Amino acid sequence: MDLRQALDQATEYAKLLYVPIVFAMNGAYCEARFVANNKELILNR
Repeated sequence: MDLRQALDQATEYAKLLYVPIVFAMNGAYCEARFVANNKELILNR
């Protein structure tokens, strides 16, 4: 499932609230983005 719409909405709220990171989930999949540059956050192990 495409989380783009949820991430776009979360980003708009995050900008108003000065929140640096947004998350969107559809149950099985989670995507996180850094608001400042809209880049996907990646877990480095």
